[in-house]
Amino acid sequence: MSVSKKIGLTVVLASICCLATNNVQAQPEIGGSIPNYRNMTLDFDNMTSTNVVQTVTEIGTNNEKEVEFGDWDNDGDVDAVLAVGFSDFTQRRNKLYRNNNGVMNEVSNLIANFSLTDVSRSAFLRDYDNDGMLDIVIINDPNTSGNGGESKYFRNVNNGTSWVMENTRLSQVQTTGAACSASSVDFDEDGWIDIYKCDYPNSSQDLLIFNNKNGSGPGWFVNFTTTHAPSEQNYGVNSEVADMNGDGQIDILLANWSGTSSFIYYNNNMNLGGATGDFRYTGTGQFTSFSQVGGSAEIAMVPGDFDNDGDQDFYYANKGGFSSNRTDVIMTNTGNDVNNRAIFTETPMPAAVNNAAHETNKVTVSDLNGDGRLDLVVMSKDRRPYVYRNTTPDGGAINFTEWTPPSILGDTSLRGWHANTADLLGDSGLDIFVGGYVNDHLFENVASIEYDESDLTGGALPAFHNVAPIALTGTASSGQTDVFTTSIAAGATVSAILNSYGDVTLVVKQSNGTVIATSERGLNQTDEVAQFTAPGGGLEFHVTLNRSAYDGDGDGDVDQADNTRMIAVIADNNVATAEEMAAFDLSHNGTVTGFDRLWLRNRFSGTDVPSSDEYVLELNSRPN
Repeated sequence: MSVSKKIGLTVVLASICCLATNNVQAQPEIGGSIPNYRNMTLDFDNMTSTNVVQTVTEIGTNNEKEVEFGDWDNDGDVDAVLAVGFSDFTQRRNKLYRNNNGVMNEVSNLIANFSLTDVSRSAFLRDYDNDGMLDIVIINDPNTSGNGGESKYFRNVNNGTSWVMENTRLSQVQTTGAACSASSVDFDEDGWIDIYKCDYPNSSQDLLIFNNKNGSGPGWFVNFTTTHAPSEQNYGVNSEVADMNGDGQIDILLANWSGTSSFIYYNNNMNLGGATGDFRYTGTGQFTSFSQVGGSAEIAMVPGDFDNDGDQDFYYANKGGFSSNRTDVIMTNTGNDVNNRAIFTETPMPAAVNNAAHETNKVTVSDLNGDGRLDLVVMSKDRRPYVYRNTTPDGGAINFTEWTPPSILGDTSLRGWHANTADLLGDSGLDIFVGGYVNDHLFENVASIEYDESDLTGGALPAFHNVAPIALTGTASSGQTDVFTTSIAAGATVSAILNSYGDVTLVVKQSNGTVIATSERGLNQTDEVAQFTAPGGGLEFHVTLNRSAYDGDGDGDVDQADNTRMIAVIADNNVATAEEMAAFDLSHNGTVTGFDRLWLRNRFSGTDVPSSDEYVLELNSRPN
């Protein structure tokens, strides 16, 4: 048995010798990259007790925190700032963390007037004055005592050792006083970071604030709402940004509170506005709403390309807890309409997220295990976080599988508003930092405990239920079935993910032979997935290799005939049968190139590359 840390997605390309980590990019001269499934396993260790040092005691429940990352001291690692809101109005404290070799040390008292009794909703680490140092803007809501929700701008003047509060530069942001959320990017593409500020409460107008506009100066903000923002007086609870219609301009996703529609505001759509950054253009399609799935208590619309088809989908967090019919959904982007607005279809998230007694809050989107697909961390007001791995098959419908490890399940204080992900420990894995209702928490991204099939006695799996996810590596011959056994108590939620370079099938049975779950996505899809509730007693995981990678003719052997056919496929404009494509296209990029043949040639020559018959079975089990 071996235990290893996650180092991202690592690929060794033999003679061309190229090393890459998370989100590996294709090599254009040969086309594609072969996944290393051993480096894509996923677990998290709770490092809070050793790696989070809080210096300002939390009094009461600071239970709405938004976590933002950035290297504000310019020492090469990732620091954090937290906007803290809600709960007892006299006990809120914004929080500042400095990362020291993976230890998050709270230094909230470093900045004068930073950690006050404000009711803060968003915190941004951005270089607003373009001096190479990250500044901080805090967006407050009207419950902030004494100033009606005045936002704050702390300008970094010496790599975090000295800060100057520059609220006069934000004077035009204070026009309506308050907000529940904001976004901060370069909306007009002039090289300066701007701000979009949601209204709060519902009698106010959203604000669009440009930085250094009309020569106002770096880090000075000018209100362009009247000419550039749509008229909007709903209760805006969250804003996110992404290019939703693929025109190269940043759009705004605005989630509004109960009883009102949520919208996507398109940036200078079809060039009907004055210029980039103009969201209040004339003509059709000023904004677009989508159907309210099972209710209308929206919390967030978080964008991401979940099916890797090149356009932006989004996660729709529809706050539950008030009504049993509210659901979270994935909104899949299927292209644009005649007005260049994105069209979406709806896919409900699993029942665990949609429990009526459960309130979904903010959702974080990132590739947690380096497989090139965007995963989810879903936060809850009244339950622990949920981690969902993206198991969308190549070219298939968006699919997520819950993969919350026991390290997160076991911490009863993890209720919270928002979590964020970054490589905080410097080992190339995306760690999770949770802004908890009480205290903050850090979970290190690590590889699952790895076993080889030769480590097992009689195929008996080591204990993994409510312990930690495990990864079992094995090899099989074409047509062969390997069987692995365990016993799990009734009611447990069990997740299994099977990856291989060949075409495999996963079948889960009770020890009496009753089939519980089956996964056969066909050919060499990205992975086989089974998630089920354990019936109690013995379980058997059956792994069958239907066809080896490289075995284009399906005769059970990878031989010179397959090599010859692969050469012909490459030379003949890549014309191949579906079976040959599945066998030859190990990089899953829809074509067979010299890159794929390189791995076959290396296998023939004995070079140390993953076997075409190797599989990795990951298993995770938790109490329901």
